[in-house]
Amino acid sequence: SSASKVEPINTSGFISKEQAQQLQEIVKEKAQSKKEMIKIWFKFKKQFDLTRYLRLPKAKFEEALKWLKQL
Repeated sequence: SSASKVEPINTSGFISKEQAQQLQEIVKEKAQSKKEMIKIWFKFKKQFDLTRYLRLPKAKFEEALKWLKQL
């Protein structure tokens, strides 16, 4: 079953759980509401051409931090 397919931690070129949490913290600080959080994530995914923010390539992490901070 697909449930048993646990993604190995950080063997891929995507951001780690810790990095994802950093991004989430910034979004939480920026957003005044749940609705605003969703809006920011939507923009973020559009900006970096992602289906899920966890699919952010590691190489784009710094750029993503800067992008979120200047919102």
